[in-house]
Amino acid sequence: MSKQQQPLDWERVEALLSARLASVEEEIRHYPAPIPACDAQFNYLLEQRSQIPQAIARLRDIMQQPAGMPQRQQALAAFVSACPFVDAAALSREPVAG
Repeated sequence: MSKQQQPLDWERVEALLSARLASVEEEIRHYPAPIPACDAQFNYLLEQRSQIPQAIARLRDIMQQPAGMPQRQQALAAFVSACPFVDAAALSREPVAG
């Protein structure tokens, strides 16, 4: 199997999502006091904070499929392609610190 065709590591994808969630939460904690409902960046961070756990739940649902099933890898690849919080290029870089 070539490097580009290796199966995706779902634990790595989950680690990337968890790291992104932690980053968003940290940014929210240190964000200057916003003007309620007027600060687009703050509202965007709040939206991400609610959507990333939903993405992690979808990933875990995919991983409930039997490990040997090709549909599982196909579903994981589709998830990675569609998920706005997963940088596919980051999957080929160094492991994410948990």
